[in-house]
Amino acid sequence: MRFPVIPLVYMVLLCLFPLSGEEIVETETPEETEVPGDEPIFFPVYALLAALDAPDIRWQPDWPVSMPPDAFVVKNGRPRSITLTLDSESWQVTRNRGELFVDLPFLFQGKFVQIQRVLGESGKIQELIIDDVDRPWNIEFLDGDDPALLIMRITQGEEVFFGAIQSALTGSMETWYDPDGNPLAVVTYLFSRTSGDLEILKIQNQYTGGEIQIEQYQNSFGNISEISSPQGRFSAGYTKDGRPRYWERWVLQPMPTDVDGEEPVLSEFHQLYAFQWDEGGFLVRITGTPGPGEKDPVDFRYDYTLDERGNWIERREIRMIPRFGVLVPSPGSRIIRTIEYETED
Repeated sequence: MRFPVIPLVYMVLLCLFPLSGEEIVETETPEETEVPGDEPIFFPVYALLAALDAPDIRWQPDWPVSMPPDAFVVKNGRPRSITLTLDSESWQVTRNRGELFVDLPFLFQGKFVQIQRVLGESGKIQELIIDDVDRPWNIEFLDGDDPALLIMRITQGEEVFFGAIQSALTGSMETWYDPDGNPLAVVTYLFSRTSGDLEILKIQNQYTGGEIQIEQYQNSFGNISEISSPQGRFSAGYTKDGRPRYWERWVLQPMPTDVDGEEPVLSEFHQLYAFQWDEGGFLVRITGTPGPGEKDPVDFRYDYTLDERGNWIERREIRMIPRFGVLVPSPGSRIIRTIEYETED
């Protein structure tokens, strides 16, 4: 079962729909549905599988600012693995001999988690291991008679849940159940296509807290140009080579209130960045508006160390800081990238 290339990043809990034949039909939500005391973390498994089946890892505008837009882009050679080290964090991308991703960083609730895909001897997926420092867990895929239906056993700490993923003409559905078979949530993915390319992806979410809708547009040289979600709005424009040239973010930031014990109020914070690339395809400068709590605009320059194939293996950031009316260079972050290339048999 192959999945459309839909690189999603959010936790999505959706309306309680039953799995049915070829259409997604809304039904009434059961009146008696209780969530266990240790509330499950709902993860977009369908979207994760789509990212694992994608031909490459593309930057998208809801990535954190700290992750480079060309983090996993290699100009020359065929990499078997890429390990990216940012400060104390490390992320790895690995492909098997069949060119499938078996290790992949995946954005979940604004942070990256490391995913490992375990395949059987026949090449069929057996398990996903999610290395989340807050709550590690895994997903086992159970054998079934219907090749278009994936059945999952989901383990989170001491809790065990079950899930099912089924494709339909108008989208796909992912249903989660408790051990007694009571439905907990259904993820519904509704998308439209133009000339075979994904144009708009809508995710509808209704759970105990109400209804949320996420929209994703893909119409800038095949890249994601806009994402609208509960976390904010993110948009970008690209060059024909797929490199972002501008990046706009409207991020929801919690603002404290004057009343003790009152929940913070979300306020929209706007940032705008411009990317400069040289003729060789290297990012050389980022300029932008100040970040939250900052007063100086962003002006970052970059310097590189390349390997023998011309791919960067170290990127050094130089921050230009205004001092006494002039811009003064100051050392910034340092990123190490280890690339293991595929060898000829």
